[in-house]
Amino acid sequence: MSNEMPVSTIKMAMAPRYARMISNIFHPWAMLVPTTAMTACHVYKEPIECTKWTVLALLPAFVFPFFYTLLRARAQSNGGIHQKVSRSLVRDDPGQLLILTLLFGAPAILILLVLNSAPDLPIMFTGFTAVMLATALVNLRYRASFHISMITSMQVALLFVYGPIGLVFIPLLPIIGLSRFKLGEHTLKQILAGLTIGIVVSGVVFLILGLGQ
Repeated sequence: MSNEMPVSTIKMAMAPRYARMISNIFHPWAMLVPTTAMTACHVYKEPIECTKWTVLALLPAFVFPFFYTLLRARAQSNGGIHQKVSRSLVRDDPGQLLILTLLFGAPAILILLVLNSAPDLPIMFTGFTAVMLATALVNLRYRASFHISMITSMQVALLFVYGPIGLVFIPLLPIIGLSRFKLGEHTLKQILAGLTIGIVVSGVVFLILGLGQ
């Protein structure tokens, strides 16, 4: 009984509609945009260059996974479209996250390297890809929070790039974690697992590759 009380208190702390809204607004793909833009603008001071490299980094990271999920959804629904594509692909079949990881990271990193971008951008996407890969591998046996692992890795990236002032997303982590818990998407242990993966994996990759140096 004593173990159930804190959990009940946490669940009552946020209304379901607000939990859903927070979970959608602060989805990893949405948070990837300001994180990439902030990193690009830190490296490229001119607005045109900042915008250009932000788009070049994000476009392949969004386009390839999107078309893959679209094709998979059509195949699984006999020509129809699944309303919740990413959920049906990743949650029902965690192995799909491995494919989405490759489609997310490889084209973006390759394009940035070929076009000779500043090192911070491909390094950052390498770290994000490593976190996706680690989460995907863990989720073959468990179910760590993908939301939390990715957003944590973005916070770590901004910390490496900007220093302590880059801890702008820190207040979001417990709020997002609470929203995922409230919606019944994850247990507290799964949220902590995602947090750990995001910190450890991205931190090691960024440290080895020299993000922000």
